[in-house]
Amino acid sequence: MEDVPGERYMSLRHLVAQRREAAFRSGRVQEVMSSSDLTYMADLIDRGTMVSYLDQSIPITYPTIGWQRDTTTLSRRGSGNGVDYRLNAARLIPRVDEGGEYLTIDPDDESYTAHTYKYGASFSLTWETWLADNRDLGLLAQYPRTWGLSARYTQQYEFTSKYANSATLFTGAHGNYMSGAGSQLDAANLAIAIHAIRNFLDPSGNVSPYAGPLYLVVPTTLELTARALVESQVVITGDALTMPANNQVRNSATVVVDHFLEAVSTANGTTAWYLFKDPRLCPALRYGFLRGYETPSIYVKEADARMLLGGGSDPFDGAFLNDDIEFKVRFTWGVDEVDWRGGYKSTGEAEAEG
Repeated sequence: MEDVPGERYMSLRHLVAQRREAAFRSGRVQEVMSSSDLTYMADLIDRGTMVSYLDQSIPITYPTIGWQRDTTTLSRRGSGNGVDYRLNAARLIPRVDEGGEYLTIDPDDESYTAHTYKYGASFSLTWETWLADNRDLGLLAQYPRTWGLSARYTQQYEFTSKYANSATLFTGAHGNYMSGAGSQLDAANLAIAIHAIRNFLDPSGNVSPYAGPLYLVVPTTLELTARALVESQVVITGDALTMPANNQVRNSATVVVDHFLEAVSTANGTTAWYLFKDPRLCPALRYGFLRGYETPSIYVKEADARMLLGGGSDPFDGAFLNDDIEFKVRFTWGVDEVDWRGGYKSTGEAEAEG
């Protein structure tokens, strides 16, 4: 009987050791599984974000009418605003006589300020929600879609706002601005705009004829009008409707519908229309990213807790204090005005009646 307490003690110690070893092994297995699952989930999130970021359900116009020019620094308080230059092309080169000297031509370069900013937001998911989702990646398959679409939405919103609300890109002094009653989108006004934008003077006062592509940018309210205007072979006018006339502005421009114009334009959002030159030849607007950060990035906060008996820290176990699982999306983006000669705007008010 005296050995019973000793046997019980040894049995209890052995039991504790067994449970400790089992917990440790369990933690190791959980750690291995968590690492594997995390890699799979990270790949799923990254792919889901990129698929939605490229989703055409949010149509973008900046690759068509904007000039991509990335920067090496971000704009910060008082710094990070890079100065970029563009050379005005198509200059007269003088003839050189026999024995004559080659004269220097001033390149007449112009500068503009390039801004690229950091954008981002955080998202949290409770551990209970993660468990209620049965950890079947349902939520993590949906969240990336919203992140990618949100980044795409933000970039186009900022781009459209830059030119639609600009008070310096389009002005009467430049000759690239039409306003008031009678500035509606029709063949006569489009012809005026085309003639103006194709014949602006360069900074030295030289005629700089432009024969490249033009883009007619309109809100959704003017899409049918714009397409009928530049894509129809004939235009029928008058009351008789029997004498079709040749459409003189057919194929003069490519129609681009900016679905954000009505929402972001502070004035004339449903009536204003725009012409833009090919940004490769004469850009009105610049857009770009911080080099090396051209697409959205998703981050998950490392867990600040770990299991007492082994096992690595798993972000999907949540934070130590509240078990929240935290994510962050970050991307870089910037839009700037480059050259007013690359664009033309009409506020599009209808002609006054009577």
